[in-house]
Amino acid sequence: MKRYSIIAILLCLLLQGCDFFYSTVEYKGKEADPRLCVVAHMSPGNEHRAFVMHSEFFLHADERTVPEVNDALVTLQVNSGLPVAAQYVPNAFGNNYTDNIGISHRAYYGDYEASLPIAGNDTVRLHVEHPDYGTADAVQICPMWQRMSLTLDSLSVFGEVYAHMHLPAYTGNPEDLLSMRVSFLNTNVYYNVYIYSRDSAFSGLDNLQTASGYYAGSNVTLCVSSHDRDIAVVFDTPNKRWNDSIAEATDTLQIWTEITSRTPEDYTYRTSLERVSGQLYNRYVPDLPSERATDSREDGLQDFDIGELFDVIAEEFSVLGNAESYQVNGNLIGDKRDLQPFGCFTLTNPNVVFDYYKVPK
Repeated sequence: MKRYSIIAILLCLLLQGCDFFYSTVEYKGKEADPRLCVVAHMSPGNEHRAFVMHSEFFLHADERTVPEVNDALVTLQVNSGLPVAAQYVPNAFGNNYTDNIGISHRAYYGDYEASLPIAGNDTVRLHVEHPDYGTADAVQICPMWQRMSLTLDSLSVFGEVYAHMHLPAYTGNPEDLLSMRVSFLNTNVYYNVYIYSRDSAFSGLDNLQTASGYYAGSNVTLCVSSHDRDIAVVFDTPNKRWNDSIAEATDTLQIWTEITSRTPEDYTYRTSLERVSGQLYNRYVPDLPSERATDSREDGLQDFDIGELFDVIAEEFSVLGNAESYQVNGNLIGDKRDLQPFGCFTLTNPNVVFDYYKVPK
């Protein structure tokens, strides 16, 4: 941890001399025409929502209002069925913001809602149409529901839960992905959990990797497989209160597990949002407590090479220098070549399991 504190201090010192990060340039370019913006993330069930807005020239943008479109035609079509029109519902959601003098406010905006059943492997078409902003169309095949079961193997003295997850063969699109989240429940309190695994199913995706080689995170992504598999995982929560409680005589653990099947478009859209906002680079997952205990020196500092330190700093500057080149990946297609819509239509299929698990002794 102190290693990263040193890196942070050096970065701050170096950035103090970089005046180009704070220069102001007057914009004299042409004002961009507004575009249709649609965000719709749906899962199997009957109730579905879509948010429809228009883009706004950045010099005119106002954080106190949402440039919503309340007079669009929005339809959903499942397989070869008839298109179903979604109805606009005003003030369905609220957005918190803080004004220039620090006062908190809440702006409300509506959505388009439709009722129709969607199941795994259904083909769903979204169509949005507006006389001023054009059209937006997208097609998704609903991911299949991923079954799962969890078996606890051992509980370490550090409070780490070693387990393996059994995933039967996935029967949907082989390009779909799975996301996994876990929480512990104790005395009616939920505790966030870090998931660790060295399984290759997590490689090649936007998962963090610890110094000891674990793919890790509070929400990790793995590839699907057409074969049954058992994936070894380790669960750990950074909450000291939890660690103290399970250090006592614990016979069972209450574990909430969610594994969600996602289309490739859902994955690329969400990770590109994190990349543009900087969240993808701000996530931090510590090594497992047992790894930190064995890898640390007597003075509490980890050994590191000065060359590696400057490699990390160079990587951070590379991220800063290229931040503006990133863009959000969407899948909407419009009818105007020079005025394509923004946003994304995606489908996910979650499987949530909450159960009591016997702790091996």
